[in-house]
Amino acid sequence: MSFEEFIKGASDVCYRPFNKFTVSRNAYAEDDVEENGPAEKKYSRIQNFYGEVRNKTFKSKSTSYFDVFLNNLPKQYEDICHDLRNVKRVIQESQTIDVNQLYRHSRNIHDFLFMEFGSEYRVKATRTFYKVLDDSTKISPVYTNISSGSQGEGLNVPDGDYDLMTILEQIKVKHDSSTIEEDSPILLFDNQHSYPGFAHLKIGQNRFSKELLASWGENTFYGPLISNNRFKNYFVSRYRDNDCMLHGPCISDSRGAVDHLFCFRSLIWPDVAESWLIRKRSSTWPPTDVMLNSVSQGILLVPIGSKFGSTEDCSFEWRISFSLQERDLIHSFNYVQVLCYTICKYLKKI
Repeated sequence: MSFEEFIKGASDVCYRPFNKFTVSRNAYAEDDVEENGPAEKKYSRIQNFYGEVRNKTFKSKSTSYFDVFLNNLPKQYEDICHDLRNVKRVIQESQTIDVNQLYRHSRNIHDFLFMEFGSEYRVKATRTFYKVLDDSTKISPVYTNISSGSQGEGLNVPDGDYDLMTILEQIKVKHDSSTIEEDSPILLFDNQHSYPGFAHLKIGQNRFSKELLASWGENTFYGPLISNNRFKNYFVSRYRDNDCMLHGPCISDSRGAVDHLFCFRSLIWPDVAESWLIRKRSSTWPPTDVMLNSVSQGILLVPIGSKFGSTEDCSFEWRISFSLQERDLIHSFNYVQVLCYTICKYLKKI
């Protein structure tokens, strides 16, 4: 099988009709309304002031986005504004607060977040939807599709992003040149001459070497390396959606609604992340089984290099990504942790 045939499967799914596959916030509205009455109906009102909040935040640099957010909430949310301001004041002034009063504030905030971001059922249902979508597009062992971003994580954030990662599975990334097989393309992980958090990908010498070099590689001082720029341009030129552009390491559609990332997987855990495995934990989170599963998935190598003072990234470096581990950790959150994480992402957008 030629190199072109190895990656043909990935190229064949370069475009999804995302407008059909994006989960609507109303997809599970009926279930949530049954649980929480007018919660879903109020969501549209929240949406109305979102753009105004964002604009006023940019115009008023002296006012925090948290205050802008509260100041622009509709009048029907005066109670929750009062609760949030009280909690903020107590934290800032290190005041003591009555336990019952704190419970009431906490409960009101929880109800507001439930209304804004949806129920635990909705989070799980959204994740299941994207998991089924990913599995249904895996028609070949050549690649794996993984939905990520706010939507793929099941987080109902306004204007939440949808990212699609396509892992080229049959192009193996190894750390040792002594075990190079002839039946698949091989890349060698080398971080000796790159910035921390990045690596070079050398072309392993077998019958696929010339094709790898011709398609994505360049001869350098360190040997034949895969160029992240040539790699990205290769897939842009074969993308089914002609109206697309490069956005960092990703290919984005014209509306900016989705980022599509092509990358490699390495099953060897890097030295820079060993401390995460052996560190002393103050709690039982994350659970040991989650950590072991995360390690078994390996790391991703993403086509973007370091800048470090330069206007352009190094075209021969590849960023070490722990997106699979981050996804596992988010999926291990309980519902309260999900709400806290989601509100942080929401405030960041504002």
